[in-house]
Amino acid sequence: MLRGDEWRWWPLAPWLLWQGLAARTRVPRLPPVVDRVGECEGSAPALDLIALGDSTIAGVGCVTQSEALTGSTARYLASRSGRAVRWRAHGVSGLTAAGIRRTLLPGALQYAPDVVVLSVGVNDAVRGRAPADFAADLAAIVDALLAAANERGRTVRVIYAGMPPMGCFPALQWPLAGLLAARAVALAAAAADALEGRAAVVRFPAALDRDTFASDGFHPGPVGCARWSEWVGALALR
Repeated sequence: MLRGDEWRWWPLAPWLLWQGLAARTRVPRLPPVVDRVGECEGSAPALDLIALGDSTIAGVGCVTQSEALTGSTARYLASRSGRAVRWRAHGVSGLTAAGIRRTLLPGALQYAPDVVVLSVGVNDAVRGRAPADFAADLAAIVDALLAAANERGRTVRVIYAGMPPMGCFPALQWPLAGLLAARAVALAAAAADALEGRAAVVRFPAALDRDTFASDGFHPGPVGCARWSEWVGALALR
């Protein structure tokens, strides 16, 4: 559970282990949503959006994809650009950056999107992946998306949806919340460095309100996704 460079947390290892096991049994498992494709009305030419990532892209914490991050971002883009937005969500709960690179990226590369939203990092923090390894996988995903667009003679705007401040997740208690908060900060910094010049990066505020979260206190709910989509959408339209 703890990496060798996390020596400051080793005295709390038994407590952290107990909290991690307790969280797995205490936090309810919310299902992903069913819908994975959709369209927001607007003028032509339509803008094609692909969302790629973990449970946030799978819509966990919401009832429909329309109120999850992908659908909310599509509505934001349509309302601000006036263009129709066709969206497609490729998300699987529990995936790390390495898992997305291995299992979801090949399918996503078959499409020719104008905008790609990439949500990943929370599972990497939970599993204690080294920031350098996380950043390498993230950069490889983005580079593959950019290369595929270039081969088609197109441009694509890639938005990394960022690392939320895990220390304020209601489902987590200290010291586990503190450990995951520290990991999230390190992963966010590594991602920002690795993606400079490659992709836009959402930077979260230091804390999130309780209404941001779904009933499990871990995933974003409709309110949180609506706020998140504004940050993502604003970067997509720059």
